[in-house]
Amino acid sequence: MALEGYKSNHHVVYSSKYHVVFTPKYRRRVLVGDVATRCEAVIRQVADKYDAEIIALELMSDHVHVLVEVDPQFGIHRLVKNRKGVSSPRLGQEFKTLKSRLPTLWTNRYFVSTVGGARLAVIKQYVENQEKRLSTVCTRIANDAKPYLRPSTPVDISTTTRSKSAETHGRRPERPSPLRCSRRNSQHARKPMPRCVGYTVKCCKTFCTE
Repeated sequence: MALEGYKSNHHVVYSSKYHVVFTPKYRRRVLVGDVATRCEAVIRQVADKYDAEIIALELMSDHVHVLVEVDPQFGIHRLVKNRKGVSSPRLGQEFKTLKSRLPTLWTNRYFVSTVGGARLAVIKQYVENQEKRLSTVCTRIANDAKPYLRPSTPVDISTTTRSKSAETHGRRPERPSPLRCSRRNSQHARKPMPRCVGYTVKCCKTFCTE
């Protein structure tokens, strides 16, 4: 007979609880609706087959949280591996849309952490409140972003277009007045600038005549 809070098999008395998180391939949001309901049922069937107790289970659209107690002789890795190996082909056969979007349902990686004592209650509450936490975070982000959102202001089109007369006659915008010679003597007149392309224009003194 095992102690209170502990389990036993023929050889081991144990209390080994794990928090496991695993995700669909490419983190696709496929665990919704009937797919999520069926996936939860398959996960619980696999746990019952290997005498693993699911303490809490929560399916989000792109990941799964499981709080489970498993026989240490069987091992948490074998449980996760069998859970993925059973659920992936079974869900792929029942829901053809999964096969078209994903080559296999789950990634090879997963997260696992041991829990126990007072921490067990905290982890259980965390797993059960995943949906509530997600909505709270989204609401908080939206509220924090409100001060930075500015209402759209109408654009004055008249300031960005040419006048009607200029459009009608095809006038070009006025050119700036020609540069004057830097020399103060008024007798020195500026020659017109050369129109050669590719040559550097020297100081205006070059184009002044006595």
